[in-house]
Amino acid sequence: MCGIIFQITDKKINIDNLKKAETFQKHRGPDFSGSKNIMAETKNLYFSHQRLSILDLSSAANQPMIDEETGSILIFNGEVYNYLELKKDLSKFQINFKTTSDTEVLLYYLIYFGPELTCKKINGMWSFVFYDLKNKKIFFSRDRCGEKPLYYFLHNNNLIVASELKTLAIASGKKFNLNKKFIYNLIENTVTDTDDDCILDGIKQFKQGSVYSLDLKKDKISIDESLYWSLEDKENNYLNLENLTYDLFFESVKIRLRSDVKVGILLSGGLDSSLIASVTEKINKNFNFQLLSFVSDSKNYDESKFIEIMEKHLNVKSLKVKMPNNVDHYFELLKEVSKKIDIPVLGASNLAYYYLMQVAKKNNLKVLLSGQGADEALCGYKKYLYIFLINLLKKKKFFKFFRTVFSFLKNKTVFYQFSINESKRYLSKKKENYYGSFFKDINKTPLYSVGQNVRSRQIEDFKKFSIPSICHYEDRLSMLNSIEVRYPFLDNNLVELFISLNDEKKIFRGWTKYILRKTFKKLLPKEITWRKDKNGFSTDFEEKISNQYYYEYLIKNYFNDNAIIFNKKIINKENFLNILKKSYKSKYMKLSNKKIFGIISLEVWLKSNESILSYTNCE
Repeated sequence: MCGIIFQITDKKINIDNLKKAETFQKHRGPDFSGSKNIMAETKNLYFSHQRLSILDLSSAANQPMIDEETGSILIFNGEVYNYLELKKDLSKFQINFKTTSDTEVLLYYLIYFGPELTCKKINGMWSFVFYDLKNKKIFFSRDRCGEKPLYYFLHNNNLIVASELKTLAIASGKKFNLNKKFIYNLIENTVTDTDDDCILDGIKQFKQGSVYSLDLKKDKISIDESLYWSLEDKENNYLNLENLTYDLFFESVKIRLRSDVKVGILLSGGLDSSLIASVTEKINKNFNFQLLSFVSDSKNYDESKFIEIMEKHLNVKSLKVKMPNNVDHYFELLKEVSKKIDIPVLGASNLAYYYLMQVAKKNNLKVLLSGQGADEALCGYKKYLYIFLINLLKKKKFFKFFRTVFSFLKNKTVFYQFSINESKRYLSKKKENYYGSFFKDINKTPLYSVGQNVRSRQIEDFKKFSIPSICHYEDRLSMLNSIEVRYPFLDNNLVELFISLNDEKKIFRGWTKYILRKTFKKLLPKEITWRKDKNGFSTDFEEKISNQYYYEYLIKNYFNDNAIIFNKKIINKENFLNILKKSYKSKYMKLSNKKIFGIISLEVWLKSNESILSYTNCE
């Protein structure tokens, strides 16, 4: 896990700007910073890398990594989990490896097999820039699920590439307008990365699952895209499905434990994280891994009961982390994070996650395993059940519809956690009147398309609605603390398997994630396997600020006459303050707590990033 910066131009490179960008991005790679400036054809090329040492801690594994024989150069962020297996494929070329790193394996795989085949063979998370001297081309790529970021800015035959948006903005020496559609989706739908656009207008991100190429023989700098991976809306049947699920998941966890530094596991007490911990214990009987858990004083959000069940099951104590019971601490964290992160923080749970990463760093953890991705792959969220039921009605399968409803009611799962605000998020087409004229040409796009099936929705969530947003926030918040987070459930072999299954392998007999529960029921305590509620990673902060006491506090500190959101007409001041006042007076909030926090976060982020922002597209 690292940071990368690259530039190619037919003009002189501004080294001062690049050095400032490297300094800003040092949190992604505090262990070593290296750079290489070369000429290729008629163009200047600059490769920069900030290293977080995980595999082979020696200086020989530093980057940029250069093959002396071919002159090829690689800068790489991420992990190739199956690098030992790929190394065997290279044995016929009699390579004299100088390191035990995955970076060197990736470099030679790219040289001998080419970028497209390499990306298809990698099991991992990555973004890379590869200079192929022999073919006079430069290649760029990101992993299948978008776990690792990579952005670019192309202007006047000058291409700048970086791991983070703000790094790129600093390297360019320019200011950027806000992207209206991105901001609207962020605040209204709480999603990011739905396409290749970013919060800064004019900057793009390389798409997940794609390889891009740049031909150095051409005078004009341009990039071509080639897709190497996508999910199909196609059902497959498998013999011995439970055995296949068991083997693939064990392999996914096993290769993600490969590390030369201390590894931890985020344990929430839910099915997914508990399963990762249990499988890890089976793989490594000594269990020399640190468990890390977030707990709360609020009974509605505390998972201590289930965490303690897993502690007893594994005979291992988890390091429990609790946020200070102080609203001011959240606001201080919001200011701290907003200075560094490249988009506004949506949801107080992200601040709690950042705090958790701070504690992990203090405990010398560089690598953490997380259960993210299981809900999207195995229909763990409520929305999948509702889509499943809608499709049963469409197909006039009334008996199965009522049987499914009854089974979930009987088990007291999912239906008992129904939320009106959440349903509005998916179905409402109305643009709220508190949005300002900044968004006059932007129309709301519902997050749900009537008629879509469960699998197509899962694919959309992997491509744009859910997984990209999760990966974006967790990458930035963990890397601000120089920590790499790995996701066993985002293993491409598992994702392809789960997506292709019949819906009833995932939603069955009153349970979501049915095949996972059934496969591993003997490995987990029954209280975890058949746990009925689902909290997710959350805090009570948003509830606390709904207290009448904080109304005046928010007006004074965030929604005052100096607020950028009002002055730039992003939010309509009169309408917003009127709705806000009614919300605090009413028993039923007209504005959700999460929406209020999102708008606060936007204001804080805008004030924290004035050095890279322009507002020429604001009225």
